[in-house]
Amino acid sequence: MTDLFDSAYNEISIETLPEMNVEKALFHLMNDREVLIIVLRSVADNVPNDIASFVEARKNGDIATLTREAHGVKSSLRSIGVDEIADCAMNLEKAGQQNDTSYIESHADEFVNAANSFLEKLKLALEKEI
Repeated sequence: MTDLFDSAYNEISIETLPEMNVEKALFHLMNDREVLIIVLRSVADNVPNDIASFVEARKNGDIATLTREAHGVKSSLRSIGVDEIADCAMNLEKAGQQNDTSYIESHADEFVNAANSFLEKLKLALEKEI
């Protein structure tokens, strides 16, 4: 009997990540797949730290840091065609700039969960890349 996780792992690849528009990411990188993999590895290595800083800033009420981290995550994800989660980060960045703590409180968890879920799948997909 095949374990569902094993089955999902076998089917995951850069091209099958639903959150990512691979064609758009490649377009921005002059269709260079090797460069895309390098950029994706950088995102997978660095964005989790940005998200952790976002979470910590929210916990501490540090709107300036939260806003800066949302901006960084937005830029990183947008560069690889993960526009829906980047849009969430952009909205949180705007809320931070306007000191709209109500918006932040009602949308931050959804953003963090979506970003972390994507990053987990990205890391699995990157394990298959040489």
